[in-house]
Amino acid sequence: MNRSRSIAQVSSTYGDGDAQTIVENCGNTLVLRCSASEGGGTAKFASQLIGDREMIRPERFQSTSDPALLSLGRGSSNVSRGVSYRRMTEAAVMPSQIEQLPDLAGYFKRASNPAWLRVRLIPGPA
Repeated sequence: MNRSRSIAQVSSTYGDGDAQTIVENCGNTLVLRCSASEGGGTAKFASQLIGDREMIRPERFQSTSDPALLSLGRGSSNVSRGVSYRRMTEAAVMPSQIEQLPDLAGYFKRASNPAWLRVRLIPGPA
């Protein structure tokens, strides 16, 4: 029996606000491959459910003296190089990554632990 449900199916049964509340309050949550429809669909909802992560990205820069000052003899031809760091927030798992998950692979969160884990399920005997 196929037990997969899209967020649209849950919303049509319980309404948008109640559907989100129901899914967000599940104790244990397993996200497997979902599709995206117009507006992102279930894959976007699952990505938002998993949440964001904070990243610190290095950005390299290089600057040289103003050429106008060099031509007037008022500057030097020094080149400055460096790295700055920018703090960013992005989806921990993009909707497109959820859409491309292999069979029986996904993300799992236990009620007793707020961390999401990448999982691969092993089918048992039929």
